[in-house]
Amino acid sequence: MMTTSTTSNFFILQTNEPIRDDKLFGLCDDDDNLPAYSDSRQPEKWIATVLNPNGFGVQFYAIDKRIKIIIDGNEQSLCDGMLIFQEKLYLVELKVQRAEWINHAIS
Repeated sequence: MMTTSTTSNFFILQTNEPIRDDKLFGLCDDDDNLPAYSDSRQPEKWIATVLNPNGFGVQFYAIDKRIKIIIDGNEQSLCDGMLIFQEKLYLVELKVQRAEWINHAIS
């Protein structure tokens, strides 16, 4: 029996997101089964605010709803996305306040 495996380079994940140098922008997740995204024009939709006082080039990559990881037949929950700037990577979990959201986000 022959087994094949597929490996993907996580860091070549493509994004339609612009590189932002805004000093202030937000991250949104509309809960509509589409990936999270960054936004600089609709603060009422922002779940998280990104403060970028130095105007660095920042890029947001959606992860959840774009990548599926299945372990033992169960789909795993993923963080919503990641912000990359100046050789730093920040994983982002966007949550609107609800009971027990911190425990869910940590797990």
